[in-house]
Amino acid sequence: MKINALFQDERLTFTCKGRIKNKQDLLPIKKIIFSNIKKHSFQTLVFIFETFPIDLAILGFLLTLNNTNGYHVEIFISNYSNYRMLEDLHLLQKFNVKYQKER
Repeated sequence: MKINALFQDERLTFTCKGRIKNKQDLLPIKKIIFSNIKKHSFQTLVFIFETFPIDLAILGFLLTLNNTNGYHVEIFISNYSNYRMLEDLHLLQKFNVKYQKER
């Protein structure tokens, strides 16, 4: 998975593309996220997923950021199946999920 960070409008936005191939791929992603959080003191983290499916390890990490670390996490997705999965997991409100069809 490739992840890029952008700082705008008092939000730290991460764009995620590709898939996590194994559990070792998650560690560098966490490091990128935490290093950007450390540089900038934003409380709102936005994740844009341009991938299908969203890995459950990433969702667990986002839940940790939200529940344990106290960050407000928002998710934007472009794949309706990902939206349905988050709906089934009752995470739409938790992450303020927004679905926008790719153009």
